[in-house]
Amino acid sequence: MTENELIAKQQLEIEELEIVNSERKEALENIVLQCVRIGGPLNDNCGGYTDKQKYDFQRIVDRAEEAL
Repeated sequence: MTENELIAKQQLEIEELEIVNSERKEALENIVLQCVRIGGPLNDNCGGYTDKQKYDFQRIVDRAEEAL
């Protein structure tokens, strides 16, 4: 493999990883938004979740935000 071929291969891999990373970030942001909606202050817990369930969702939010 020539140097130019290697550079082209690496560039393609970088572009693919950037797409995957962008999709991953969008998915994590959606997770946070959906979980915050569950116990957010403006919706008065419209899902009717218990405090324990809201705590579990908060842990999910915290982990998703760490990954962002």
